Amino acid sequence: MIKKEECGIFFCYDALLALIPLIIILAAVTNIHFDPSVSNLELVMFHEAQDTLDLMSVPDNTLEPSILEQISSSISEDNLDSASKIANSWLENRLKDREYRLVELNRLHGQEICSSPDMDNTKSVAVAVKSYEGYIYKLYIGL
Repeated sequence: MIKKEECGIFFCYDALLALIPLIIILAAVTNIHFDPSVSNLELVMFHEAQDTLDLMSVPDNTLEPSILEQISSSISEDNLDSASKIANSWLENRLKDREYRLVELNRLHGQEICSSPDMDNTKSVAVAVKSYEGYIYKLYIGL
């Protein structure tokens, strides 16, 4: 039979064992890292740039080629003026309040396809890259 004086030690061990999960949870919560260098605006702009390139690769309807397909065929025919007009008109309609620059990296070796006039004066720039039918497109979006 356990005496009353000896019961206290079992309650202490029980209380210490109950504190272990609490200590583990506190340690996990305090080690959560938040990077304040990435602002919400930069994240939104990155997603907007990536979504824009993704939309350019999808045709509006099944009868017409996608914007990137039209640009790619113009580049393959060495008609950069046509590629610039196609890209510029689509990006102007899509990115009305943003500055943009579209370049092709693989076949044109980084040559600019189209750009908005004030792209060089932007404060913040997000970049998205997409490979499409052997062409690698890089879209810069600025604010």
